[in-house]
Amino acid sequence: MTADKPPMRVLVFGTADMTKPRVRLLLEGLRLEGHEIIDCTRNIWDDIADKSQVRSKLAMVGLALNWLWSILVLSLRYLFAPKHDAVLVCYPGHLDLWFIRPLSYLRRAPVIWDAFLSAYDTIVLDRRMAKPKSLVGRLAYAMDWCACRLCDRLFLDTPAHARFFEKTFQLPVNTVGAVPVGAERQFSPPQETAIQQDEFKVLFYGQFIPLHGLPTILDAVYLLQGEDIKFTIIGQGQMSEWFQDALSRRPIPNLAYIRWVEYEELPKIITEHSLCLGIFSASDKANRVVANKVYQILNTGAPLLTRDSDAMRAILNSNSDQVSLIPPENPELLADAVLQKYKNWLAAAKTVTFSDQGYRVTARDVGQACSELFERTLGKKRNS
Repeated sequence: MTADKPPMRVLVFGTADMTKPRVRLLLEGLRLEGHEIIDCTRNIWDDIADKSQVRSKLAMVGLALNWLWSILVLSLRYLFAPKHDAVLVCYPGHLDLWFIRPLSYLRRAPVIWDAFLSAYDTIVLDRRMAKPKSLVGRLAYAMDWCACRLCDRLFLDTPAHARFFEKTFQLPVNTVGAVPVGAERQFSPPQETAIQQDEFKVLFYGQFIPLHGLPTILDAVYLLQGEDIKFTIIGQGQMSEWFQDALSRRPIPNLAYIRWVEYEELPKIITEHSLCLGIFSASDKANRVVANKVYQILNTGAPLLTRDSDAMRAILNSNSDQVSLIPPENPELLADAVLQKYKNWLAAAKTVTFSDQGYRVTARDVGQACSELFERTLGKKRNS
C-alpha cells in the first residue's frame, strides 16, 4: 500500500462458503495488499459441494435452521466487532445481506457484495432446473434483484458478467465491478517446464454441470477411440447420472473416470497430463465467465483447449501455443483440435512445455483489483 492509500480494515460477514477458492483468494489477496481482515463468518456449507443438489426436504430444513442460527449469532457478533471501513459479504450472501444491511447503517460502514453467481442464472438459465415464470424461477430472480439493492457496491468475476447483472436486474450501467477469480499459489508451472511423457494424456476435471459441456467432450472422445490418446475425466455433480448412463451404453477403453480427488492433488495431476480441457457449453453464461479451473490450468502453464468466448478473449493478451480456442458444442472440431495437439506432441519428441506467458492471475492480482474497487466505493461514500 502507498501513503495516499492506507490499509483498510475489512469485516467479512455472513455464511460464506470458505471451501470455495473464490472466497479464499479474495481474503488472501486483501491480506497481501496489507488490509486487515476481521472474520465475522460461519461456514454452513461443509460437505455440500454442489448447492443446487440440496433437494430433500429434510436437508433443506436442516440447512435453513443452521443458516438462521448462524446469522443470528453473527449479527450479535457484528454489533460488538471492532471499528471497520467496510463490510464484505462473500458468495453466497443473498440472504445474509438482509441482516447486515440495517446493522451496517448503525456502524456507518458500506456493504460490498461479491455476487459471484446469480441464483436466477444458475437455476433457470444455465442448469434449467426451473422455468423463468415458475415459482422457483420467480423467487430466484427476486433473490438476486433484492440482493443487488441491499449493498452499496457489488462485483463479479468478469466485465461481461457484470454487464449481464446490470441488464438482467435493472442496475445503472457500469456500476457493477469485476474482480477476477484467479488461482491459488500451488497452481504454478513445475520446476522442470519441459516434461517428456510416454503417453499423450488429456485431462478434464470439474463439477458435472451443463456449463462444462460434458456431452461435447464425451462425443469428441468417442471420435478419437482409434487414436493412441488417453483421457482422464474427474468429477461428479448434476450430470453424474447422465454421464454414467452414457458410458454404460458406449464404453470407452481409453477413458479413465475418477469421481473425486483431493484439491491439493490437482496441480500434480495437471502436470501429469499433456493437454487440459476447459468448458465447451454454448450457453450465454459460458460466454461471459472464466471458470476457476481455467485459471488453475493457465497458472500451471499447461496447454489448454477451451471454448472461444468474450470472457476468454478479454484475458488473453497474446497468441500462443498454450491456449487454443474453438467454437462451443462442436465435438468434431474438438476432436480435430485434440488430434492436432497430439501430432504436435509427437513432433516435439513427446515433450510437453509448461510455460508462463502472461496469463497467470494470482491472489495478489485478485487483491489489487478488489482493493481498487473498495477504494472507489469508500471514496464515493465519503463524498456523498
